[in-house]
Amino acid sequence: MPFTPGGCRDLRKYINDPEVKKAFGKLLTGRSNYIPVEEKPQPKCPNCKIFLSGDEKFCPECGTKLQQEKTNQ
Repeated sequence: MPFTPGGCRDLRKYINDPEVKKAFGKLLTGRSNYIPVEEKPQPKCPNCKIFLSGDEKFCPECGTKLQQEKTNQ
């Protein structure tokens, strides 16, 4: 297993593994087959770094045009 510069093991490749999520859920709750809910990070303006609600086209603070995430429907 590769080590990071600080000497810790790099486990990022396991972050999306469903079995790891189940094991982590069992550690947290003691129940089997519990999958923790992941919260989405709150969007920030790339220019002034204020938090946004996510539906703005332009930053209300500095006026920077914001890119909208395209969803496949």
